[in-house]
Amino acid sequence: MGSGPRRRLPVGIGVVPPLRLTETADGRSWPTAPPFYGLHTQDTSGVIHVESPAPRSYTLGELFDIWGEPLGETQVGPDRGRVTALVDGTPFGGDPRDIRLDRHTVLQLDVGAVVPFQPSSFPAGP
Repeated sequence: MGSGPRRRLPVGIGVVPPLRLTETADGRSWPTAPPFYGLHTQDTSGVIHVESPAPRSYTLGELFDIWGEPLGETQVGPDRGRVTALVDGTPFGGDPRDIRLDRHTVLQLDVGAVVPFQPSSFPAGP
């Protein structure tokens, strides 16, 4: 974020404690069968998983609420400054809390300085 180090979402957002992790052969950690919210992170890839019992749209603000971290036009977690949100490389006008979480959308939040968009790819699967 900003001119500081690039950070991804941590493992375990939306996973109900106690979080138990299992290491896989490729070094990733996965939660071991605890209950979880419809929005959650399963590893350190930064991918937000949407597994809702009913079809609906979610926003980035809802994920941050589950995480218990602030998100707005001047703050992302503990980082404060002007927030620039990029959605698939395009600047998002408005509050980043309102960004809809769509399938395979790449989100980048810059706090303070804006850095070039960092594209990402997704693992194969549904």
